[in-house]
Amino acid sequence: MKTLAIAMCLVAAPLAAQASTTRIVPAEAAKDGNSQIYYVSVYNAGRLQQVTASWAFCKASALLTEVDLRADGSNALQARSFTNLKFYAGYAAVTAAKTTSTFASNRGTVTKYIDAAYTCPAQVANARPFNIPFKLGAPFIYLANKGDLLLEWEVPGQATQKQEYYYDSHRTTTSVGSADVFGKAGPFSVSSSYAVDCASTAKLVPGGSIGFTAKGVPSNNGSVAFLGFSRTNYGPLTLPFDLTPLGAPGNWLNVSVDLVVPLPLSASGSLFDGTTTIPVPQDSTLPGLHVYMQGAFVDTKANKFGLVFSEGVDMGLVSGTQYMQFVGSADSTAASGGLGIGEGCVLQLVGVFN
Repeated sequence: MKTLAIAMCLVAAPLAAQASTTRIVPAEAAKDGNSQIYYVSVYNAGRLQQVTASWAFCKASALLTEVDLRADGSNALQARSFTNLKFYAGYAAVTAAKTTSTFASNRGTVTKYIDAAYTCPAQVANARPFNIPFKLGAPFIYLANKGDLLLEWEVPGQATQKQEYYYDSHRTTTSVGSADVFGKAGPFSVSSSYAVDCASTAKLVPGGSIGFTAKGVPSNNGSVAFLGFSRTNYGPLTLPFDLTPLGAPGNWLNVSVDLVVPLPLSASGSLFDGTTTIPVPQDSTLPGLHVYMQGAFVDTKANKFGLVFSEGVDMGLVSGTQYMQFVGSADSTAASGGLGIGEGCVLQLVGVFN
């Protein structure tokens, strides 16, 4: 089969390992979290403590050098300054799901990395980069078997003033994985508005399945799906890779091609739909893993290459248990604070992850 032969040629391309330098937690909030936190940002004093499960950013260990936050919303914001801010990182004495409202009971071994004046930068409208950095100075060697990650921010005193400057946060779902469609889709020889997606985010758990679905495909001449473990590199290629030099203008390789699976289509009115499913092993080390899939459809009239490449789908596996939890207070001396159940600041962790 021509499609499968071409796909297998792509599989044969050499793979190059590349160490990651950042992790966004949670991954489904890469664009914008679904909530906001006002401790030690809106208030001019208080404490914010967050427990984050290790599997959300590494398998066994990490060398952390920086923790970045971003502001919430889309309005332009004035800078937010504190005469003194303390930042701690270390190990939690509890899991995210068992986090209590009492600060001391959540804290295991921690190290103070910042104790100085600090300014959250001004924000321009409609742009929210991770530009609120907390640099550790000395790297933190994090070992997952010693406990979940604990981060803590403290501005001494009791809040007396407010200013609009929320941190972006996210209320996590404990049993539903994440799915994000990305990249560009190539055109068929006839006008169409086909789409690809994850078949079921509820099944993106150990013992579940990875499902890739295509809908509204205008022809059924043969199709496969690529599964990869990267959306940034495939061997020496930087993704997305423009396929114009191969005779497929307007098409892009969006994922690394580590596995090729059949994508059978069946008639749905005058168009065609299809789903391919890959079982997920019952393995407790898998949560936090992201896989990426893309469809390739035979259409010899569409371009000289004879294939149309779809958008990619980023699918993140979860454990079925809560993995983020914050506790906050507007009084830095308070023994306890408020819990936003299943919620935490969206983090960009900088370092090396294993």
